[in-house]
Amino acid sequence: MFYFAAVDQACLTTLGIFFFLRELLKYVSIIIPIGLILMISIDIFKGTISFEEHPKVIQYVVRRLIYAMVIFLIPSSVFSLFNILEITDNNGKSCWNYAGELSVDEVKKVMEDNEKKMNEEVDRLREEIAKQYHVKAKTTTLRTIVSANSSGSNNTGSNTVVVGQKYNLSSSDLKSLAFVAYKEQGSAVGAAAEATLMANRYELHGKKYSSLKSYVRDSGWFAHSKSRIDSPGFVPDAVMSSVKDVLVNGNRTLPLYIDEHDYFGDISKIVTSGKTYDGYVSKRWRSHYIPNNTVIYNKMGATYTFYVFPTSGSDPFGYTKAAKNKIDSLN
Repeated sequence: MFYFAAVDQACLTTLGIFFFLRELLKYVSIIIPIGLILMISIDIFKGTISFEEHPKVIQYVVRRLIYAMVIFLIPSSVFSLFNILEITDNNGKSCWNYAGELSVDEVKKVMEDNEKKMNEEVDRLREEIAKQYHVKAKTTTLRTIVSANSSGSNNTGSNTVVVGQKYNLSSSDLKSLAFVAYKEQGSAVGAAAEATLMANRYELHGKKYSSLKSYVRDSGWFAHSKSRIDSPGFVPDAVMSSVKDVLVNGNRTLPLYIDEHDYFGDISKIVTSGKTYDGYVSKRWRSHYIPNNTVIYNKMGATYTFYVFPTSGSDPFGYTKAAKNKIDSLN
């Protein structure tokens, strides 16, 4: 596929030049025939006066006719070639779609009308989605998504709000789990993401364990989990509140399919848009991580897709294909 200028300010500049050339060709198409007729008439007149000039006259006439054909055929041939190649941009709209308009002002008007229609359609879809996924109470069943925002940037933090399963935890169990989350992430926001990951993984991969606490303690997935679960230390009130909101109230801060995260030192390489980063610094460079694009390979053999850094100091969180497919099939 060949790509032409997209419909933006560059497009308007391109069309301005095109329209100027098109108007210029209108005058050229009048002037050149008149000039050719005059020159051919002079050539014929010369041939009439001098018989010896006949061969040259014929050559001149043929040459001028060829020039005329070339001059008039090149623009139409180029335009036809563009149409054959289907010059367009990724959205199926290009400057070439507007080449038949009379002026740049008309193109601007067409673009404004199209943008207005697009905005109206977006608003309509937003209303439909809002009606479809609106949650009126916290008692909404497991895996009902209130709203999700998988942004195209690698900004830290998560705007996702997911209502998940609620756990009836004792105060001591809650403190143990909050302590593990706090030691992993070091902040209330980070701990909420870690608690979300705990619940997600338990529901996706922990069927053989009797409880969420048992899974976190004994699965071996969370670092130092046995000692931290059995002998929890100090947990800030903000962390306790954030973990309680996730596990007891069911308000998760990441989608239900997020089931992986890694310390940078455990990552063997990442691949973003086809480019591999496996150096000590390059695989720690946060700008190299693009949500739903970057694929992470860790030293334990796991492969998953990056989703977000919950905080500026968090590890990369992501999801495996199996987890994503499983949750998608339930919605």
